[in-house]
Amino acid sequence: MSAHNYNDPIKVQESFYSLPYHWFPEYRLKKVEREIKKEIILNLLGRFSAIPIHEYLDVGCGDGKWTVDIYNHFKNIHLKATGIDISERAIGFAKIISPFIDFKSYSGEEFPVPSNTYDVVTCIEVIEHVPDEREKKFVEELYRVTKPGGGILLTTPSTHEDVSPHHFRHYSVKQLKHLFADVGFTKIVFSGQSMRLHPRLKWIRNWSNHLPFVWMMWRFSYRERAPQDASNLFLIAEKDFSH
Repeated sequence: MSAHNYNDPIKVQESFYSLPYHWFPEYRLKKVEREIKKEIILNLLGRFSAIPIHEYLDVGCGDGKWTVDIYNHFKNIHLKATGIDISERAIGFAKIISPFIDFKSYSGEEFPVPSNTYDVVTCIEVIEHVPDEREKKFVEELYRVTKPGGGILLTTPSTHEDVSPHHFRHYSVKQLKHLFADVGFTKIVFSGQSMRLHPRLKWIRNWSNHLPFVWMMWRFSYRERAPQDASNLFLIAEKDFSH
């Protein structure tokens, strides 16, 4: 995996939480990207429809926006939802905005939740924020808290994207599959989102966001794609009943 070139990506990420930024309106194409991502995520979660879903955990929930979106998708089944994150500031925002969800901050490598508990676990744009030396333990914790017969959904940037200042690494399909299979996850399936663009085209796309109507031309660039060609990867996997 490619090494990062930044002193402290965790501090860079924490600096974003001067406000609960996931809840604020973003520029138009960013909103389009998120809505398409949400549609892909909910479709993938539909693969777990055979599982009786009562307990849901969002790992690395930040200010809770994704946690709430997924809770709202499942709430008609009286879902109990929990969100955890290492940022006390982000969790503070989440608790104020969404008091109907159990949000917890934590430190160290172990998640502050019991083993074999959650029917569905999500980890959305989080694993790339985990330091290299904690990466395997982080995935082992995802496995520990998932109920036998339950499933996990994870998203992360692919190696087609340059590593951001608040990320430690990005992933290929092969790297993710090996990492999750190694701790015991099975039936690992991938999808992807957003086409690979040359940096100049990305600049043009961002610039066109400010132009009436023109920005809409770029919606296609955020659609679901084959994982090997995508800028963002989606993984779903199951934990066998035998474990």
